[in-house]
Amino acid sequence: MRVVIKSVVIGLVAGAAWGTIARSHIVARQPFAAAASPVSTDSDGPLVTVGLEPAAIVGGPAGETLEFQLSLTNRSARTSSFRYSYEVVDDQGGSLQQPVISPLASVAAAGVGGARIATPPGLADGVFEVRVMVAAADGASDTLQIAERYFAVHHGAVTPITRGEWVQSSNASQEWDL
Repeated sequence: MRVVIKSVVIGLVAGAAWGTIARSHIVARQPFAAAASPVSTDSDGPLVTVGLEPAAIVGGPAGETLEFQLSLTNRSARTSSFRYSYEVVDDQGGSLQQPVISPLASVAAAGVGGARIATPPGLADGVFEVRVMVAAADGASDTLQIAERYFAVHHGAVTPITRGEWVQSSNASQEWDL
């Protein structure tokens, strides 16, 4: 509990500092030194492994955004085509933007591909989820995978958080009388 509280306090202090930079209309890009543990889904699947890692916090006049690196590792002996969509969802399940759908792309046999995606700037305070769905096919098999990451916004400052922190801070942790 002490570690969680200390992490939250450090995050809020760092977030407040970045929020000041964002509100002063200076565009600042703060890359992450190391990625969090992979969120790869279905690692025993037949076609691709999906990774979604926080990459940088970018501050600008409209507020901060959180960039993610989406990576796709093709485990097929054939070239695979893929398309992904992503959306940002609040802690009540409401979509904050229309899902963004990528153009069709391909990854060479045993190759790696990917893209950068970003959250919208200027979100209200709260906790959010970035949900990415990837569809891939190599002509013999296909797959659909989902990867999720979580972040918080406090006074305009964006901070990546874990699923556990998201559950504790979100409406998902409330008890509902049915």
